[in-house]
Amino acid sequence: MKFSFHYALVDDDTKSINRQRAVKALLLSVLMSFFCLPVFSQVTFSSLDLNSADKLLYAAQTSSKENITYKKLYCASLTDNIREAAAGESLLLTCFPEKMEVFLGGQKLQIRNSDGIAEYSVPEKRLTWISGKDSVNMAAISVSPDGNWQCRFVKKTAARADLILENMVTGQSRVLAPDTEFSYSYVPVLWSPDSARLIYEKEGTLYFLETSETFSLSAMSEEFRKIGHGRISNVCWATSSLLVYINCDIVYKISTNEFYTRALYADLMGSGTVAGRLPNAFNNMTDTFWTNSDASSIVLVQNNRTLWYMELDGTDFNFVTTLFSYPFVSVPGTAVSFKVFWTEETSGSEVPIVWIEQIHESSYESYVYKLVENPSKNSTYFAALPLPVFVTEPILSPDGKLLCFRDKNSLHIYKLSTWQQVYVFAEEDIVSARWIDRRNLFIGGTETVRLWELGTLTSKVLLLSSAERFAWDALSDGIIVSNSSGTYKYNEKQNVWESYASSIVRKAVTQNSYFRVFLGSSGNPDFNNAIYVRSLTGLYSTSPLYRNHMDKEDLRPAIALVLDALDNADGLAKVLEVLEKNNLKVTFFLNGEFIRRFPSAVQEIADAGHECASMFFTSADLTSSSFISDESFIRRGLARNEDEFYALTGRELTLYWHAPLYKVDPGVLASGLAAGYTYIDTSTPLYDTTTLEDAAVWGGKYFTTADAIDNISHFFKENAVIPVSLGMAEGTRSDYLYNRFDVLVEAIIDAGFRIVPVSEIK
Repeated sequence: MKFSFHYALVDDDTKSINRQRAVKALLLSVLMSFFCLPVFSQVTFSSLDLNSADKLLYAAQTSSKENITYKKLYCASLTDNIREAAAGESLLLTCFPEKMEVFLGGQKLQIRNSDGIAEYSVPEKRLTWISGKDSVNMAAISVSPDGNWQCRFVKKTAARADLILENMVTGQSRVLAPDTEFSYSYVPVLWSPDSARLIYEKEGTLYFLETSETFSLSAMSEEFRKIGHGRISNVCWATSSLLVYINCDIVYKISTNEFYTRALYADLMGSGTVAGRLPNAFNNMTDTFWTNSDASSIVLVQNNRTLWYMELDGTDFNFVTTLFSYPFVSVPGTAVSFKVFWTEETSGSEVPIVWIEQIHESSYESYVYKLVENPSKNSTYFAALPLPVFVTEPILSPDGKLLCFRDKNSLHIYKLSTWQQVYVFAEEDIVSARWIDRRNLFIGGTETVRLWELGTLTSKVLLLSSAERFAWDALSDGIIVSNSSGTYKYNEKQNVWESYASSIVRKAVTQNSYFRVFLGSSGNPDFNNAIYVRSLTGLYSTSPLYRNHMDKEDLRPAIALVLDALDNADGLAKVLEVLEKNNLKVTFFLNGEFIRRFPSAVQEIADAGHECASMFFTSADLTSSSFISDESFIRRGLARNEDEFYALTGRELTLYWHAPLYKVDPGVLASGLAAGYTYIDTSTPLYDTTTLEDAAVWGGKYFTTADAIDNISHFFKENAVIPVSLGMAEGTRSDYLYNRFDVLVEAIIDAGFRIVPVSEIK
């Protein structure tokens, strides 16, 4: 069967990069298939409308990774030879704004979704698809504040990629860091507020780069642009000319006019001017910090759960003055993210506003706190600020004065200094938003993508996100769509939708002189139904519009991805978030220590519908000679775990188990079997539990998380069991596999496997 997708291309002879992208888009349009569906959704077809030119309109209902249901609009051209191809051409007419980025000062809007990457040119009013479906399209990117640059990944292995810096004006690019760790959520760069410089991370070292020197032949060698050891979490821009760098427990201030001098004479001058000393060593793997504009105050989040507010005393090695320290999160691992915004008070001082986002029962919950200083009582504390329920994704305006965030139905804009709502957009459900400048935003909704002007409180529809009501226009051969904001007609040349005065009056037609179309059953589990085309001439045959929709089963082999919760809940929030966004159910093996220490975390796992199995009631090595692991001991240990889990959740553990750290012998296996349990063994080594100390003492190899994922990918096979450990090891690791759980999940899916609980393969 032949098919192709056609998208409008930008024709700009003045820029070679646009011509290259046009060619790329044309090739990708042939390769992009409607069959490439996100694994987290199921498709339902509806609203067939056939015109006299043998062109068929239809909707395909699906869901985004945030479980937002929407309908894509397609136009298929039916061919004469129905046996060869029911769908000769297929055109995607809508563009869902799952992720958006703003380039070139608002002249270009980039939209990313499960269908690929599209760019909308504001001056030309044209939409261009530049990439087809690829999981890398949804990876994190970092855009400079002026929108003239971006840093993105070019994936090379399951877990490694080249980090690319690209000029969005000229299309030129260069590799900043080859073979760096790939991520869907994190880009190891930090832009200065004026976009003149960026800090990037490469092999555990931080470097600076002047963007004006990016492609200059006379640019200074990288060895002379070194900031120091660490990760991007070690640095924060106070202003465009002042960088704060934390190394171990020492806080440094580095002026940008000293960058080259300090890099050249680092051995003599050190990392910068010492501004203070933290009470604890900074852990760049788990800690993050923010500073005000003169770098006199710091907000530090330790291990994603303890909040510190500190003031820097001076330029010596005295400790900073700690004015506030509190563990904001009662259950370790439940916070998804922290963000800090600084606002200027009437007194001229800057105070921090802390935004904490958590995931609870499959929903995002956010809480906001503002620092309050009470000089009369000599006290400092964080007071809660009012916030609508279930809001997410706070984004600061370019001037730092306004904060926008969204819930399912609205986009809220608050004035940061007073924490008062000054604007709200509630004309449709909101998916995403991006600032252009202080007065303008791009808003991505479930129906449209718009330009919202705050000054006039008006919005202009640029694109359609989805289509609920559509038809062939009765007055022309065009396509029209009606939604809550009006009626729009498709501009095929520009690949966009334009306001249209007429309304839908033509009733849907499912038969013309040559074809009849109808909906029928589908044997493919990815589709709730299928579209059929019946030829009314010639051979009088009937065929599905897309033949693979009739596949009787999901032919992808299954892999069981299991989470081992031994005695620590660190990483749980990240794991649950990734599983929820991908609509995946897996098996959690719970140890008794974990159940007793983190009952709320266990309840969260059970409430999310994941399969829960046993990892015994204690974390002890069951093969150790220090005690007797006879049948009675194993039976009692498994039974105790069952009772504690049931008492907590009201549910039963499944009859699958494995010993802590998978250490087992024939006697332990036999005892578990006698207790009615099936033992589950791992298909891979435990790459994520070996510490640097273990490697030094026992002579084993230490694996970074990128190395671990790349090695695990070699074990991908049908019915494999892939374990991921929660919690922190008793020793030193540079990172943990659960921090990059999304990369592992996508690697399994990209390799052509389904992710299932253990019960589906045993």
